[in-house]
Amino acid sequence: MMTILTSILHATNFQSPFLRTLVPSISFAYGIQAAVAIPSIFAQSERFYDLSGSLTYLSCTALSLYLPTLRARASAAAIGAAKPAWPSLLAALTGKGVGVGLNWRQVALSVAVSIWATRCWMSTSFVFIVPQLTMTNSGDLPLPTHLSRRS
Repeated sequence: MMTILTSILHATNFQSPFLRTLVPSISFAYGIQAAVAIPSIFAQSERFYDLSGSLTYLSCTALSLYLPTLRARASAAAIGAAKPAWPSLLAALTGKGVGVGLNWRQVALSVAVSIWATRCWMSTSFVFIVPQLTMTNSGDLPLPTHLSRRS
């Protein structure tokens, strides 16, 4: 597992710090979506695919936060040096982060994205878990009663 991670980190070690974080995050997002698309296509249902959207946001957010630390730990292991500690989210917000720390702006935006993705996951998981309450016979979500046509 470590050799796969090391190979991926080496392949995405661009000169630009922007690309060094962006390319692995986008690749990871496409990988998750492709992995979930396969059973969704066979089941001809978007239930799995919708649920994976929140998982993708949360996973890519965590990856973008901790990718620099993963790189530092992998390079330290390669040369036999002591691995740096994992950065603290709280230390970044209080300004006490040291070493390979986190930027408070990135942490604040990541918290906002995580709250939004968790809210989306909760609303989607309700449709996923209790389909008999939320689906009509045609398989579509019913319209609220104030939006439906009355005959």
